[in-house]
Amino acid sequence: MQGIVITASLVFGAVIGLILSFVLLKFGEIIDRYPSGDEESRDKNWGSPVPFTRISVLLFWLFFIIGGWMIFQQSKVIFVGGIALLIGLLLFLATAVVFSLAVLNQMSAKKDEKGISSLLSGRKSSSWFPRMSFHGSGYYPRKSSRKK
Repeated sequence: MQGIVITASLVFGAVIGLILSFVLLKFGEIIDRYPSGDEESRDKNWGSPVPFTRISVLLFWLFFIIGGWMIFQQSKVIFVGGIALLIGLLLFLATAVVFSLAVLNQMSAKKDEKGISSLLSGRKSSSWFPRMSFHGSGYYPRKSSRKK
């Protein structure tokens, strides 16, 4: 029974990882399509968004397979290490997706300021991460805690 639960959890983690990997690769392509600054095109090297995202996803799946192997070992220490590795990898991938969304939002905001259309499906700005603005002078008088 315990083996079935572990296998089902591993399959569930693999499905989540597959979805997040696909989303991250698409975001990498979208980010790489638009040059930064005033340059006409972006230099293509291993540090560009698409190759770097592909390397990251490849390393994710390599370590995911290692973590999956670790949870089926007899040693409790290796079992716990495998679970920690798999959870950490899924959190890494989720963080990468959120970071990519933030980069797309920032690129969209810069394009909107220049009068160029937004990157995200024709919207003026993304509702996922709205730009924050604080109104006022920044001076807020403090109330004294002492009684007068």
